[in-house]
Amino acid sequence: MAVAAAATVAPGMSADDYVCVALSQLAIGSRLQSPVYDGRPGRQRQLLLSAGKQLAPSYLDNLKRRGIETVLIHRNDWRCISQADKRRQNLKQPARRTDRPSVTEKAGETTKTNAKPSWAGWKVEANSFIHQLQPIELPHRDPGRMEAFQKSYEAGVKCATSLIKILVRERELNTDAAIRVSDQHLREVAEDVDEFLHRGAAPVGSDYPSRHSLQTAMLATSIATIMGYSRDELLELGCGCLLHDAGMLLVSPELLSSTGHLSAVDRLEIQKHPIYSANMLHNLRDVPHAARHIVYQMHERMNGSGYPRGRSGPQIHPLARVAAVADTYLALI
Repeated sequence: MAVAAAATVAPGMSADDYVCVALSQLAIGSRLQSPVYDGRPGRQRQLLLSAGKQLAPSYLDNLKRRGIETVLIHRNDWRCISQADKRRQNLKQPARRTDRPSVTEKAGETTKTNAKPSWAGWKVEANSFIHQLQPIELPHRDPGRMEAFQKSYEAGVKCATSLIKILVRERELNTDAAIRVSDQHLREVAEDVDEFLHRGAAPVGSDYPSRHSLQTAMLATSIATIMGYSRDELLELGCGCLLHDAGMLLVSPELLSSTGHLSAVDRLEIQKHPIYSANMLHNLRDVPHAARHIVYQMHERMNGSGYPRGRSGPQIHPLARVAAVADTYLALI
């Protein structure tokens, strides 16, 4: 239960804007938009977490060791935490799927999409990858880490280019290489998700579709990490995103480079590319199950307005929905 903040607060804070809550009530994985202050009497001027920080387990454990049992957080942040908690308590079914195959399962063994309801919330569980995220101690970007992440990013673009070209030309795929790219992404997300997103969420320039596909994988992986997905699920997500636009290379280059108004026939031709991509993967049995659905369903929409099949809501694989958000965002910036 939250109580109103004491009258003595830090400069710039209003007692009416902050509430005092027990440390145990803070949800791991929440990203607070306002600073967090010590809730102990006489110490409300002490900053504990700066704005935008994510509540990692290590942060909360550190506060506990310091004897801090209550904190001051902004009312808006508390409202979001409370509403999320109520949604989780009202769920009749677990938010995490237990019947998703792991990244090592052969995709050819099943073809049915067992998607979740259109909105079942999400839940951070014991196997959620978000627990692997490390707290960022430095108040500024680390030059060494920036350089390392940039080199990794460029290597990822080259790998994606090679994977897509070979897939289109020879109908073969080095699945292990695709998984290694996704695995590298997870290591970087765990080390510094903000530095990782500095490249993943940037406007896409040249090298289409490989650079766009790589950044879609990076952004989708970051989103799904916060949502509580597991390591295996994130690997499948990244693999599907890397391959989703391979079919675009079978569309007329003149059509793709056109800057004028597209006719209905032209749009239909472009909308065939998920089918082309899925057909390339059809006989490749080591492609992860969820990756196939991501490739085929990324351009579907919850209201049924997408393509190629006009699927809606629970007909769309959950990871394909996450990928669609990342893909659309990158297309808009």
